[in-house]
Amino acid sequence: ATTDLSFTLAWDDDEVAVSHAAGGSGVSSTFDVVAGELDHLVIGLTSTWFYVDEAQVVTLTATDVYGNPIEDYQGSVTVGSASGLSGEVEVDSFDAGTATVDLTFTDVGLADTLEADDSEVSGVSDAYDVVESVCGQAPEAALSANTQDPLTVCRGSGGSTSAVTLSASSSTSGGSALASFHFDDGNGDWTRTSSDELDTTWNEVGAFVARVLVVDQDACSDEAAATIYVADDDGSVAGPVDVTVADTELVAGSSTHGDTTVSLSASDCRGDPAQAQTLHLRSDLGLLGSASSTVSASGSGLTVATDSAGEAEVALSMASETGDGEAEVHAGTASGGAYGSDEVTVTGGSRLPIVTWVDPYGQADDVVDAIEVSFSEAMRSASFTTSVLTLEGDDGVAVQILTGTLSQAELTLTLDEEVDLSSQAYTLTIESGGSGAHDPSGNCLDGLYDESCGDFELRFGDVDDDAIDMQSCSADLIRFRPDGDEGADEESDSVELALVADDIPAWWEVWVSDKDGEVVFLDRQSGTSAASDTWVWDGRGNDGVTVQNGAYTLQVAAIDASWNARDTCEVIVDVDNHVRPPPGAE
Repeated sequence: ATTDLSFTLAWDDDEVAVSHAAGGSGVSSTFDVVAGELDHLVIGLTSTWFYVDEAQVVTLTATDVYGNPIEDYQGSVTVGSASGLSGEVEVDSFDAGTATVDLTFTDVGLADTLEADDSEVSGVSDAYDVVESVCGQAPEAALSANTQDPLTVCRGSGGSTSAVTLSASSSTSGGSALASFHFDDGNGDWTRTSSDELDTTWNEVGAFVARVLVVDQDACSDEAAATIYVADDDGSVAGPVDVTVADTELVAGSSTHGDTTVSLSASDCRGDPAQAQTLHLRSDLGLLGSASSTVSASGSGLTVATDSAGEAEVALSMASETGDGEAEVHAGTASGGAYGSDEVTVTGGSRLPIVTWVDPYGQADDVVDAIEVSFSEAMRSASFTTSVLTLEGDDGVAVQILTGTLSQAELTLTLDEEVDLSSQAYTLTIESGGSGAHDPSGNCLDGLYDESCGDFELRFGDVDDDAIDMQSCSADLIRFRPDGDEGADEESDSVELALVADDIPAWWEVWVSDKDGEVVFLDRQSGTSAASDTWVWDGRGNDGVTVQNGAYTLQVAAIDASWNARDTCEVIVDVDNHVRPPPGAE
């Protein structure tokens, strides 16, 4: 017998299987299904709305009638706005049938589409809006989930929640009537609609931040968000966790004023007390321990069990803490389906400030009339007197410093005359201890980076460049969780770098930067007697507070005594604590 089969999906090593109701079966030899003839162009957008004058990535795919990419396509495609909101761009670099291009919309408009054409076939995108982010009379967005924010919802036995209505009906217009609504249920996929409501469901356990962008007829926009917690209907902790620190202020290093208690209260997805359930804990500063409830180091975070009322009480101690600032205590579940936090102010920290940067530094030939100095924290202005700050040339002649102007952690030294750094070397000295430089808490300057009071000195200008090339800096982990449980592997509370240079440096200099390039921690570790060493980061910033979850770049240089540096190396590690705010709320 013979029959006709039609294949619609391009696939390698496909097979045809046959069976008979009375028994017996067979499988064909493998074969490849390839894409058919070019039929149309598919235009992929990252959203249903875009801000004017911001570049957007557009994906173009040449496909057959069934949407399979034409892998050997090498056409030249022109793409642009159907309403003239952007210029036309020509794209001719396709790889496996797909190309990407940056496109900037230069004018605002509603319900626009992109059109693509290669003179043989064409394509049209889904509709989108190009909007202004700032308007004189902008609308005001509001969003709720089943009239609540936040909303806690159960995932049923079928693996999905019941339908939830995302509503922007409380949004108000500005200079013109509202025209469109763009909803994202927290998974990153936007839906454009003229209705102010959208029904949706979730299949995964966790926290989701839904968003809406409301747009008026003038293409003015505003955005709002609502949080949805999804948990299994099994009595486990779900939704907001009530976290209450008993005191509003603690003193670092104090055995009498450094301890407090933290009360916890949790519910399940039906709103009933979460009885005998596990809560994960962590604190950005200080140590969590047992009080009326027992805190356990599970190896995957600190945990505590709730009682029959869904409550627990733990201790928080700053007695051994050197940092100060806002200590945030977090409680929730590893899945993200529950979360809560509270803060306490910590004062009196004994962590010593350091100099993080000086400009100029190293070998330099500039002519300068000012010197910029940065510290790891805000300093006390009155501590920077002319007797504390000196600048002296190798000829033994001091350069008069007219003023030392301090703004938080930034110090500007204004000189009474211009200094030609190519003429000789100069040494900047900042005295520490006694009447020397210190922070508002009285902590003296750690000028030698050895966790003790010491004068800071830096020689720069006409100096030798003795910097050394880095060979490598490898991390023992690519992900770690500084949550206080002293776990192993990725549950470790710290990450260790193995440092290797061409020779023995004066200092190993390590910069830790977040995803936005902001430096959160800087350290200089004195070189030893070898061209290799180790360096450990405990996940804290220079303020002593544990950094937020995210990817951090650790950049290492082997510098000389004047801070000259050559090739650096870097490694990226993830801080990935289990207990975290809903996505986008950090």
